[in-house]
Amino acid sequence: MSELADGLGVITKFIERIRNDKNPVIFGDGNQTRDFIYIEDVVEALINVMENKKAVGEVFNIGTGKTTRIKELAEIMIKISGKRLEPEFASEQVGDIRESYADIKKAEEILGYKPKYLLEQGLKLYMSNLI
Repeated sequence: MSELADGLGVITKFIERIRNDKNPVIFGDGNQTRDFIYIEDVVEALINVMENKKAVGEVFNIGTGKTTRIKELAEIMIKISGKRLEPEFASEQVGDIRESYADIKKAEEILGYKPKYLLEQGLKLYMSNLI
C-alpha cells in the first residue's frame, strides 16, 4: 500500500501482532482513513516520472486516490492470515491524522498514472511470506 511512514507503520504493527497470534491494536475508533498503495505501483510511477519529459519540474501525489479505514485494514489482514483474531481498540493517539489520501488527478493527467493493485491484492502479496 504507500511507503508513507504512517501507512507502513500500521501495516507492520498489524503483521507483527497477527504473526504472533495477537489481535491487531487500533488506536481510536478505527474510522481514521489512509491511502495504502502497493510498492509496485509506486515503482511504476517513479519510472514513468523519470521517462516522461512532461514530468520535469513537476510534483505528483502517488497513491490510489482511495481511502481505507484502519479497522477495515485490520479486518482484511486478519482474513488474509486465516487466523481467528479480532481488532482490539485502544485510546486515540494524540496528533493522529483523521483522514489522509493522495489526490492523484495530476499524475493521472500528465503521466497516465493508474494504480494496478487493489488493497487486498497488495496485502496478500506482501503478507504471503510474513505470516
